[in-house]
Amino acid sequence: MNSGNIGERLRAARKEMGLTQTELAERLGISFVGVSQWESGKRNPKKETLVRLAAILNVPVSYFLDTENLDDEALDFLLRAWKHADYQLTALQHNGSPQVEIERWEHVCDELHALYEEITAKYQTKQETSQDRTTEIVKIFRRLNSRGQQKVLEIAGDYAQIADYQNEKK
Repeated sequence: MNSGNIGERLRAARKEMGLTQTELAERLGISFVGVSQWESGKRNPKKETLVRLAAILNVPVSYFLDTENLDDEALDFLLRAWKHADYQLTALQHNGSPQVEIERWEHVCDELHALYEEITAKYQTKQETSQDRTTEIVKIFRRLNSRGQQKVLEIAGDYAQIADYQNEKK
């Protein structure tokens, strides 16, 4: 997660709702210092807190996330958050909670579901593309004799040392 981006977006959403850092912190049950640190980019809110922030600030969870670079852990979190939000919604519906609160959690559930579906579709496409490339490389490699295979490995090793060709480290 890009902390600067999250902080800027958090500040903008908070101000749009007309909340101070103290008021937002009170709704979250934390110190305003935590909100201040998030907004300044010194710290990141926990993933679970992003769901609560989205609900309070009436923005989709995706507002805070870089959906292009999520990993398996983030996908697992989204699935758990979606299930938790659904549980929260069910509890609110059965406890006679105010309609506005129920609608807010319905919105959170819908956003988490849509985000999860969007990311899993992107992830699936990336996996398929990666698998296609691997299959193509293996086919080419198998057509080479041992000297050709050794040369390909040397060249690939050289390219792996060049920063522009390396995967970003997480």
